[in-house]
Amino acid sequence: MEKVRDAAAMPAFVHDLRAFAADPAAGEATRETGDAWFAARRVLPYDGPVAVSVMTLEGSGEVTLGFDEFVFVIAGTLTIAADTTREIAADTGAMLPQGLAFGWTAAAGTQAAVVRYLGAGGGADHVVPIDLGATLNPSNPPAADVLTSDVPSCRSHTDYVTPNGEFMCGVWDSTPYARRAIDYRHAELMHLLAGSVTFEDDHGNAATFRRGDLFVMLPGARCSWLSTEDCAKLWVIYRAAA
Repeated sequence: MEKVRDAAAMPAFVHDLRAFAADPAAGEATRETGDAWFAARRVLPYDGPVAVSVMTLEGSGEVTLGFDEFVFVIAGTLTIAADTTREIAADTGAMLPQGLAFGWTAAAGTQAAVVRYLGAGGGADHVVPIDLGATLNPSNPPAADVLTSDVPSCRSHTDYVTPNGEFMCGVWDSTPYARRAIDYRHAELMHLLAGSVTFEDDHGNAATFRRGDLFVMLPGARCSWLSTEDCAKLWVIYRAAA
């Protein structure tokens, strides 16, 4: 993984969440109050169907979620006690569905990125951890009309999806490929598990991410994709239902 970047130096089309977490001046303080789970957040400025934030936690609390929230631990350890007790270690994540009541405990210095889906969630009644060891099945490659390379071989596994099909998470891998710039109509958090990828916009602004990096694209972004080696990622996607 690269050293933590300067969040302000990143191209506008992508947000490096490790850099965002490391900069206490980045983002906006949440307006939520009450338990630290909600009140200890800095929010990425964006008005849309998902809310992306970073929270810094220590101690414990008890909450009930009004929305689906995917939580990715950047540093420290987070323990969730609901139907069972689950520990979310650094560089792993889990979906906490709408309506879930749970207690949480965080080691000192714990930071986590959160993607909240503002639509109708509740695709499970329990904590759904990302299964990094899941069997991956063949999945559709990028459309032929956007590829500028040979068609890659892609595989994926979905751990969670909302009943309306709009919000989901899982893991994916692919052989190398390149595609031209496209407009993002969806939101996607990515944590690279292997390989590297370079994104570039129409003005030549580029960002390269490598294994261990954590970043998010939001609707309205426009960029290309270039991976010159096999690539794998943990993903969380919001895509509007057709």
